[in-house]
Amino acid sequence: MAGKSQVVEITISQLDWYVINQVKKLRRKKGLSQSDLSVEMGFSEKLIGSVENPTLNARFNIRHLNLLAKALDCTLWDLIPEKPFDNDLVKIKIKKSARITKAGSTSSKTEFEILEVKPLKNR
Repeated sequence: MAGKSQVVEITISQLDWYVINQVKKLRRKKGLSQSDLSVEMGFSEKLIGSVENPTLNARFNIRHLNLLAKALDCTLWDLIPEKPFDNDLVKIKIKKSARITKAGSTSSKTEFEILEVKPLKNR
């Protein structure tokens, strides 16, 4: 993917998408890296990075919510929405591209830009 970008679409639970973004927001507010938070929770360094990568199928589970709340020094209510969502699923359009280093070369890491989040009507 060197120098190229690619647009992909994924379908994900709106609740999963919300929790992932809440954790990301709280993690950054606390100044924690993905690796730091993973280790703080007692998992491999790659857990949070895998969950925050929208093109992978990794998701938080109920056990993770408790560990996340402890590691982020917040309540469980800080991680979940106040009210249920009208729609179960959302379709997300994502632009993937290779990260460019400060020196201007292409990194092996990938950047993600969220282009669109569209709720899918319940069937």
